[in-house]
Amino acid sequence: MVDLPAMFSSVSAQELLAKPLLRALMIEYWCWEQGMADWYARQPARRHRDFAGWIIEGRALFDRLDELKQLASGVDLVDTPDG
Repeated sequence: MVDLPAMFSSVSAQELLAKPLLRALMIEYWCWEQGMADWYARQPARRHRDFAGWIIEGRALFDRLDELKQLASGVDLVDTPDG
């Protein structure tokens, strides 16, 4: 699997400007991080009636992370002569 934070830390601003797919992926990942932080901050007690729904929401967040990693594996980070 792709390590998204490591991938983004190795990308220059110039690469982000030149590669719209990479830029969109980085924005999607940032949004995912914000959603994850919000989800984690709202953790109810295990016996709370909202706990089961919170777990389901978390599973959806992790599924989205898997989707982003799959997309990242298809993003070309190597410069090619044709762009």
